[in-house]
Amino acid sequence: MSTPSVALDDVPFNSFHARAVLFCGGSLFLDGYVLGVGGFALASWGPQVHLGPTWTGAIGSATLFGLFVGSLIFGRITDRFGRKLLFLVHLFVLLLLSPVQLFVEGPLALFVVRFFMGMVIGADFTIAIALLAELVPRKRRGLWLSYLNVLAIVGLAVAYPVKAALDVLGDDSWRWLLASSAVPAAIVLLMRIGAPESPRWLVRKGRDAEARAVLDKFYGTHVYIDAADREDAGTQSRIGELFSRSMWRRTVFAGGFWACQGMPYYAIYIFQEQICTAIGLGNGFWSGLVFNLFLLLGAVFGLPVANRMPRRAMLLWTFVITAVALTVLASLPAGRVVPLVIAFAVFALVLAAATNLQSVYPGELFPTDLRATGVGVATAISRIGACVGTFLLPITIHRFGVQASFYGLAAVLVLGFLLTKAWAPETHDLALAEASRMPGARGSREGDIGPAATAPELRP
Repeated sequence: MSTPSVALDDVPFNSFHARAVLFCGGSLFLDGYVLGVGGFALASWGPQVHLGPTWTGAIGSATLFGLFVGSLIFGRITDRFGRKLLFLVHLFVLLLLSPVQLFVEGPLALFVVRFFMGMVIGADFTIAIALLAELVPRKRRGLWLSYLNVLAIVGLAVAYPVKAALDVLGDDSWRWLLASSAVPAAIVLLMRIGAPESPRWLVRKGRDAEARAVLDKFYGTHVYIDAADREDAGTQSRIGELFSRSMWRRTVFAGGFWACQGMPYYAIYIFQEQICTAIGLGNGFWSGLVFNLFLLLGAVFGLPVANRMPRRAMLLWTFVITAVALTVLASLPAGRVVPLVIAFAVFALVLAAATNLQSVYPGELFPTDLRATGVGVATAISRIGACVGTFLLPITIHRFGVQASFYGLAAVLVLGFLLTKAWAPETHDLALAEASRMPGARGSREGDIGPAATAPELRP
């Protein structure tokens, strides 16, 4: 008896999907780990060389600035030339750059190396979100894309024990801490060997035979790509379409909500030791460790929420709660340990759960031939916010204090709420082609995400 045919969007979750979550998630793990060890290294090395607030902010934001440039440039390259090759090349370059940090001298040299590492991670990050969105079924797409964010927080958390273990090396421990990113980079690179090209991308490029071969090998001969994914196959989209009349709101929203989450997230995370000490939560390292635990718990809790709750509603409520928590945190006097811990915990738990949507929403909002480009542009916009927040936080704390800085970050979260309220579409439980359909496109009404127009399916 033959197996019934099933569309790629509806195929049951299998071992290949699990492997894809891991080799794509490795990119986000590296993102978190590189940022995590960077913050610790800066806290250790900065006092040794009497680093001022401007250089502290610049080096702290160097990786984020590199992420901005890399995601912006390589998203488009990925949509033109495919996901598979670049997915390996980026990790190889990161593997080479990591040990260079053992030999840097002076803040400028460290800034440059961290910038290029961020550029590579930004490029890889963009591919990971686009590729996983194209490989997993719609029923659990929110769940498995959310796992990417959890792995980023795991990367941040793993930096803690690594930092503690390397402290025995003395004043040069920061160098070995930065260079340690070579280890996870090598592991992820090995995991990606043999990973396939996206069958959706192949179909959009008119390479049906190659797409059919990928489906047969990794999904089964009964799996097909439906009509919606084949619409306009063989055509070349332009990056300008992301800012067309029908698309620009979606593009700005994808990057804007991400930036409004990222500015307080990265700014507080990278300087958490200094902040925890300043607001009276005691030893910065241990308070930061608890903060990381709350981030991890929040991200894990957010997994089923992101998969089951409407995306738009989740984003709106989490912006409200985090803005209130940060305002309370700013209003409390230093030394009020219990209420400070509660406010900090609520902020960390809810923000971490909300950031799961950073790896879900952007991958759903753009069509296949613009997906990596769209994710790249959204990532670039988000990194502007993260860079600004990370660069300015030590300066504003130095000039105005922690409380005033927190009020400013709470205002950013309110801006994220307003942006979501105005422009966020709902993509929950839609097929990928339906979720990414531009308003006004064929087969949809203006302002709607409608069903796809009829086109030939890629069947066995």
